[in-house]
Amino acid sequence: MTARASAASLQLVLDRTNPVPLYHQLAEQFRAAIANGVLKPGDGIEREDVLAERLDISRPTLRRALGELAEQGLLLRTRGVGTIVNAAATAEVRAPGNGRRRGAPRQAWTQVLRLEPDHVEPGAAEDLGLDAGSRTIYLEQLVIVEGRVVGLRRTWLPAGIVDPLRQDLTASSPRRALKEAGHPVASERRTFGVRPADPAEQHALGARRRDHVFTVSGLAYDSAGVPIERTATSYRRETDQYDTLLAAG
Repeated sequence: MTARASAASLQLVLDRTNPVPLYHQLAEQFRAAIANGVLKPGDGIEREDVLAERLDISRPTLRRALGELAEQGLLLRTRGVGTIVNAAATAEVRAPGNGRRRGAPRQAWTQVLRLEPDHVEPGAAEDLGLDAGSRTIYLEQLVIVEGRVVGLRRTWLPAGIVDPLRQDLTASSPRRALKEAGHPVASERRTFGVRPADPAEQHALGARRRDHVFTVSGLAYDSAGVPIERTATSYRRETDQYDTLLAAG
């Protein structure tokens, strides 16, 4: 089938040196291919045994990745037919803003770029009330709304406050992980600004060296007033921030 040939031609790359779980790396690549139209409605995914062998991963790892996408409505899995891209889901993901049905939810998600359990960054550590050389948990994510990258979000947490691998920060939000670990966010202070895009933002957001980004920096506290999360999100345009807020709402 030509549909299956289309899916089989995807250049899927798994980084085994990255602490991000392999199933999540794979799911993010399929999700991006669907959002960008590389995988089209009705396209089939390779048979599990073939794909698992091609990627040198276990069948349970592959099934977890495909199952995550099926739960989100992006894939349809049918016994005897296989796994195909859900036409209804892709139409909603790629629908232009002006053509969306009134009241229809926006599709939004994050894509993990980096997860470092032992990150050292003096400024972030000091903001969290730690010594400049203290280690923090660092998470870097793309913010995607309706298939379009709108922002780059960076998050720092005090080391030890959560277990980033056991609680799987790649599949769950830092706020949820903090709450599950007994440290729910009670308050947050935010600051807004505009500055030239740094190299990471240029690459992630497609910005040029002289472009400016709209920034939102946050410092969140627990009920005792102890800082437990530092965030820094940058957008190419201020309207992208509002798109993100609408999608989150």
